[in-house]
Amino acid sequence: TATALAERTGFPLTTVKYHLNNLLDADLIEVVDSRWSEKGREMKIYGVKDQVVVLAPRKRPDVRQIVERYGVIAGAVAVGCGVVLAIPNMLSRFLPQQNPGIAVAREITEVAPVFDWAAFVQNAVLIFFVGAIIVLAGMMIYEIYQTKKKRR
Repeated sequence: TATALAERTGFPLTTVKYHLNNLLDADLIEVVDSRWSEKGREMKIYGVKDQVVVLAPRKRPDVRQIVERYGVIAGAVAVGCGVVLAIPNMLSRFLPQQNPGIAVAREITEVAPVFDWAAFVQNAVLIFFVGAIIVLAGMMIYEIYQTKKKRR
């Protein structure tokens, strides 16, 4: 009964009744019986409902988990950029090499426009890598900020 709980716990009867009503509303307890007190009032006897209840804390993302997640993404970006940079070097081994004797014999006065694809690819990959790291760092900082803000 509410009175027995109040006496046993030392809490005021009004506090015990308030919490019992909340537990009733949540369907965690039920009124199993009732009896009459010495003063002639009806007293409810409460009991735990016959059901399984699982209580688990809310999952809060940890800063360490956030850093690890973005670290994996940054590593994947780095590996991808490394592969893109390594492909031209690997393919250049299979291209025919020019004989140095023929190159010397050519006339050097004529200059042809040359576009250096290797330098272009290296610069593009470097710009992509730096941009991706900046974006990932910004996203990570924002997510950590939101996590800290929710904890307050």
